[in-house]
Amino acid sequence: MSKIIPKVLKFSLWVLVIILFEGVCFRFAEDYANFRLQLAWGDLNSSSSQSLSLPLDHFTKKPKGDLSLQNLQSRILEENEYSKSILSFGRPVRDHFLTFKQNAVNPLEKFDYRNLENNESYVGDVIFPGLKRLATESDVGNNVARRRGDTLEYARAILVYLHDTENGLSKNETKNLETTFSFLLERGIACVSIPFSSAKELERQILFLKSDYPLISKTVMVCGRKKSANHIMKILEKNDDLISLAILQDPTENNLLNSSRQSTWIFGLLTGPTMVDVSKGAAFQMLKMVESARISNYLYQSKIGGVLRVVDPDDEDIIPAVTLPHILKCVEFYGALKIQKEKVLKLSVLVNDLNETELKTLSELSNPESFLETELDKNVSKTTLFQNSFIETPIQTMNAEFDCEIVRLYRQEHKDDPELSTLSNRQIVLELGKKIEKMGDQYMDDFKSTDPKFYEFYQTLKLEESTQQ
Repeated sequence: MSKIIPKVLKFSLWVLVIILFEGVCFRFAEDYANFRLQLAWGDLNSSSSQSLSLPLDHFTKKPKGDLSLQNLQSRILEENEYSKSILSFGRPVRDHFLTFKQNAVNPLEKFDYRNLENNESYVGDVIFPGLKRLATESDVGNNVARRRGDTLEYARAILVYLHDTENGLSKNETKNLETTFSFLLERGIACVSIPFSSAKELERQILFLKSDYPLISKTVMVCGRKKSANHIMKILEKNDDLISLAILQDPTENNLLNSSRQSTWIFGLLTGPTMVDVSKGAAFQMLKMVESARISNYLYQSKIGGVLRVVDPDDEDIIPAVTLPHILKCVEFYGALKIQKEKVLKLSVLVNDLNETELKTLSELSNPESFLETELDKNVSKTTLFQNSFIETPIQTMNAEFDCEIVRLYRQEHKDDPELSTLSNRQIVLELGKKIEKMGDQYMDDFKSTDPKFYEFYQTLKLEESTQQ
């Protein structure tokens, strides 16, 4: 017994050290904080619901219960605590920003300013982050490049800050905003400060950026305070797909939104502790927007798509530092969705490039009836007697194997063809692979990069077929 106790104590001490070290890494190491977040929530574009419940900030329960004017104050405090907890992964980012701000001298001197305009709209002094890449054939087709290989400037997103045209920004406010802009520019986000005049003009400017400068404005984030926040809310009432993230601080109007569904990410800011500049109606509307922004099939958006914080009235940051982790995660989220959509589109184009009679050719070459006969011994098709059933019911598992994106897309493209139901995934992979090989190495390389699993399946089946001959 005397020998066991020291071993138990030693083991407990090591466990405690590991827990403390992990906590320190999560608190101060941005890469590790993001890594742990991904372990907890999965990929950014994951649409599966989170069923785990662990004593970690990542699994904090969302505020529940009906929202009303009677419980408004308590609900604001509840949302504030939820946001603190669920966004705890962003503390290293805020630390980095604090250090960055303390050391910043002429923060924007290395970045380029551009005046963007056409016959109808003008957005001046847009600051580019300096990211560059070579143009692709897709860029040429989308009219953003003249030829393949041209150098293109781009940004991961653009942040638009709306400032008051009457009072403008003071010298200290301008310096503070420039520091925040510089921090975001270092992370690939273009920035611009726009004087607001009306919701209609702001909407026209955003549409102009999206149509004429898509390389910097796929993801548009807009930040406004008081009257400018009202303008943003009016835009969201008409078109909530125009803005990816709205940062709204102390709006002064209420009853602006009629929609119960809000696809835009929302970061609500209320200046505390008394929130004297915010009416109850405006705060109530803010909470409704925050709640609706969390209604999503995507796990990340369902947790942090809508958050609300009560900020210190003495906070000197024009864009409060608590919003920075949310901004960066929003950019990552929409970047992941963009990659996913581009991949699906590329797959669709590649599949559609195949001969229109492909399905008929597949059917003729593969001879489904003989295929089923040979596969019976492999349990590809079998029968079983279901409970409470008086007849044997066949179970077709021929499509459980060799499942990949190209096969699923091919089935979707030809879903109205009755012959498709007679083909297995195995047949489709093998015969499509043969056709793609005949089209040339470039096509096969495209399919390989777009759907590696399809390429792996085809190589396996081709080798198997060659050994049987």
